[in-house]
Amino acid sequence: MNSERQATGRWAVALALAALTALGFLLRLRGIGQSLLGDELFSWYDVHDQSYGQMLSRLSGGFEANPPLWFSLAWLSGKLGDSTNWIRLPSLIAGTALIPAVWLLADRVFNRYAAFTAAALTATSAFAVFYSTEARAYSLLALLVCLAIVVLLAALADGRLRWWIAFALLSAAAAYSHYTAIPVLLVAVIWVAVTRRDLLVPLLCSCAASALMFLPWVPNVGNRSDSYLRFGFGPFSASAIKPEVLLKVLPGSPFLPLSIAPGGIATYLFVAALIAASLVALRRIAGRDTPPCSAAYLRSPPALLILLALTSPLAMVIFGASRDLNLFTPRNLTASMPAAFVCIAALLVKGPRRWRWLLPAVAIAITTLATIIAAEPRNERPNARAIASQINRSAKPADPVLWSDQADTISTRRLDIYLHPPRNPQILNSANLERAFAGAERSGSDVWIVIPDVPLAHLAAVPPLRFWQKYKLTSQTRYPGFDGGLELLKYERNG
Repeated sequence: MNSERQATGRWAVALALAALTALGFLLRLRGIGQSLLGDELFSWYDVHDQSYGQMLSRLSGGFEANPPLWFSLAWLSGKLGDSTNWIRLPSLIAGTALIPAVWLLADRVFNRYAAFTAAALTATSAFAVFYSTEARAYSLLALLVCLAIVVLLAALADGRLRWWIAFALLSAAAAYSHYTAIPVLLVAVIWVAVTRRDLLVPLLCSCAASALMFLPWVPNVGNRSDSYLRFGFGPFSASAIKPEVLLKVLPGSPFLPLSIAPGGIATYLFVAALIAASLVALRRIAGRDTPPCSAAYLRSPPALLILLALTSPLAMVIFGASRDLNLFTPRNLTASMPAAFVCIAALLVKGPRRWRWLLPAVAIAITTLATIIAAEPRNERPNARAIASQINRSAKPADPVLWSDQADTISTRRLDIYLHPPRNPQILNSANLERAFAGAERSGSDVWIVIPDVPLAHLAAVPPLRFWQKYKLTSQTRYPGFDGGLELLKYERNG
């Protein structure tokens, strides 16, 4: 009878995990076809039409200077078809695999209740969904760090050689995916060295093997251009260190205000659920013989996860302050995300038995709401692909295209990679506007201008005075997206 119950329980667990993983995959799959945005454009240029050696050369310095594992996978997947979509495949796979990986971590450290809740939060998190569809290394980073901690805990449990080998491999892979993995892994290693001195020799051997695997890339560490870092992150400011950044990891979305996803009321409700769960946990702790500050608790796996959840936020503050960079951003906290999700899940299931699922259900409902809101067209990445498609269909070969989004070259590439043939869009400013209309007048062409769909943006797209009688606005199409979306204007010659 007991064996039958155990078998039924295992099947129930497997089905629940499979359902959560399938749900997470479907939520993520929808975003694969969105237009590339921001740093994804660097990714595309790094791998598109490049040999593998050329790609590595681009990663070894200048603007990118990131480790090569994710880019190697994207370089391969980009050859399967339209590279603007297929380079996201490694992120999609890693982001989906993170769901069962988080389950494994929570189940090993806590219990199946926490495992189900942690996996459900990962599956429905708007933050995790977004980075599972971004052509960058963040979802791969989270997966490898999570798996590295799982096998490290397995090594602590039975000391088998295979777990130490797996930890060395996964740690090296995590470092090869993103540098922000290193502080989290370093804290885990220090914790084991302090709390399990009986395992110091295999730990050091595993770390030495991992370091040797990463050694070939060490000369490239720190080669990133300071100008890019300043442009991408801005100067360090204590005012930027605020709870909103943490709440964008859970329950929010990285590029949407909390007032939108999941919404102001839902955000306060999520925080209230965490506070209620914390009060229940404190009440239980008060009756224990080993409080969290005791040496016995600090040697336990839950204490390790708490440390890992705090590592990335603290590391980004310390390192950012030392370099005068604002690194305290949601994406830079990704390495701590698996541990944080597991800790939150464990806290939420601490309630009385009859109410055990109440707080987790509230939290999962809120994260699901945030993901649904983030999937609305007005909250997706601005649709440069659709704008380019309209220009490809309707514009004449000589028609100039101007782009007013940000005053930098990378913003024009958002459109250019979807234009066939390429048209080399120019940044919208007074000089380029004058040249575009003058050239269009000579060639009998129309002028296409892309502007942010925000108030007063049209003022920058008004033709120069001498062309007012020669050109008129004949088409005005809005494309929704976060930050207001984009608008495509078409000016045609009168007569």
